[in-house]
Amino acid sequence: MNKIDKDFYKLIDYLKNTSKEELIDVSINRYKGYTQEYRTEFEKEANNTLGIMRFGKISEKENDYTLIKNRVSTLLGGLRGIEDFYDLLEDYRSKKTLMIILYNLVNFNPKILDVVKEKLFNEYFDMDIIDTDRIGVYVDGGAYIGDTIEMFFKYFSGKKIIGYEITENVFKILQSNVKKYGDYVEIRNVGLGRGYETKFVKEEWNIVGNHLGDEGDYKVSIVPLDGDIKEKVAVIKLDVEGSEYEALSGAENIIKRDKPQLIVCLYHNLEDIYVLPQLIHEFRPDYKFYLRYYGDCLRPLDYVLYAI
Repeated sequence: MNKIDKDFYKLIDYLKNTSKEELIDVSINRYKGYTQEYRTEFEKEANNTLGIMRFGKISEKENDYTLIKNRVSTLLGGLRGIEDFYDLLEDYRSKKTLMIILYNLVNFNPKILDVVKEKLFNEYFDMDIIDTDRIGVYVDGGAYIGDTIEMFFKYFSGKKIIGYEITENVFKILQSNVKKYGDYVEIRNVGLGRGYETKFVKEEWNIVGNHLGDEGDYKVSIVPLDGDIKEKVAVIKLDVEGSEYEALSGAENIIKRDKPQLIVCLYHNLEDIYVLPQLIHEFRPDYKFYLRYYGDCLRPLDYVLYAI
């Protein structure tokens, strides 16, 4: 057991042996100990509509620390899953990344995330991990305006990409941006889920946070990847704003059959950091797992799972 292992299990033991109430109090006090500038910026970012809905509100002025309470409750409820995920990770870069994210969720240290921030490779494209010669369809779940599709063509050998985007106005931009690729790219204005159904798109002020729900601004069809794609699949990238679990569930047969490389965002729901790796491992225990951090130092976002 090396230092990273010792530090990780020391943190886990601390979480296991400290009451939820004490952990919440400690976390609040640590948050208050940082600069006013940091706290103001953090609350501004955390309290947009998307932040309140998924993680809870935080307001020092209103003495509202729901976000901290939710963080602590989620961590304590998932310690076994977090330990299992740590054991599944292939390299100590990934293990340290997980540990640092957990530290930040508890103590808000804005500098510690910079220790593991990826500065060499682009998000979704860690060249030490992915196999760029894998033959088959590349799936871009959450295609947005086509920025990841462009990167697929730069990095991967395969020439067939299917992109999914739920937002009507964004989809029109996506259509325009991928015209240059001709028949090599198919894009579909539907969402990904467990099965066929209809949901609503809830649009957010920043557009990139648009997500699916039972209520919203307009309807969109949902499809499972298992039913929507019949070809062999080489890669599935999922950045679908909180619907990653449903999208993976709807791709169970593809995952079991083809073992595509999976590139999945773990930060849209607090529990995703341990629930999504567990789901993938249940589908195929022979996956190797890696974790990379691409976010800023204000709050832990943009951490990505690679299952290879």
